[in-house]
Parts: sequence; structure tokens; C-alpha cells
Amino acid sequence: MVEANWIKLNIPKKLKAIHSWNTPYAAAVHEGSTSVNGNEKPARPWVDVAIKEYDFLNKYADSFSQSHNFKQAFLEMSEGFGENCQSNISDTRWQWPRTTVRKSGAVVDSPRDIVDTGALKNSYQVQYEGS
Repeated sequence: MVEANWIKLNIPKKLKAIHSWNTPYAAAVHEGSTSVNGNEKPARPWVDVAIKEYDFLNKYADSFSQSHNFKQAFLEMSEGFGENCQSNISDTRWQWPRTTVRKSGAVVDSPRDIVDTGALKNSYQVQYEGS
């Protein structure tokens, strides 16, 4: 006789993480823009780069293999992704067409980080929805 032992898995049905940077200029930094005086501001797509670089599946699998909890693995994966995004803001990888003086007085060339005053980086929030 074959006996089956079932493990009850608590699988979240709809779990979502919303990562956001809440400054008036976050989209202009991420997507690029042109200032009123005609200066081009190239895109610095820190989130797009993080999506390409972050190994979501392996991060989730590693976390799940330790916790055996779907929700916990998702939260840990999401937290790691957010950390990667924040790291990209601080990384001196972003091209800029000219030398500029930041509001802090620092003179910066290219490549550079996109921290400047710190407002963009400090505006980061993650919100979770679902069960």
C-alpha cells in the first residue's frame, strides 16, 4: 500500500511590492529630460538597471530554501531588490555630458552617482499589498 503525506502549503494568492521614489523629479532623473535652457539631462534608469541585474528567481529560491515560507521569501527578495536599486543611485556609473557643481558645492564629472542632495535616495519607499 502507498501512503501519501500531504504538506499544507500556505501560498499567498496576491502579494505585490510597490517600490517608489517620491520626489517631484524622480521620473525626470530615471527617464531623462531637457531643461528650460535646452540642456539635455540623460536618463539614469537605476530601477531598469536593477531589474536587469537582480537575480529574482535565485534570490527567491535561496530565501525559500531557508525559510520554507512563500511570503517571507517574497519579502526578502523584494527587500534585496530595493537595496540593489538604492545601491545603483549611489554607484558612480551614470554618464553625464558636462562637469557640474552640485547644490552641495561638489564638482562632479562623468561617470557619477545620482545622489546630489540625497533627496531622491531618501524618498525611497516600499509598500506591500496582498495576503
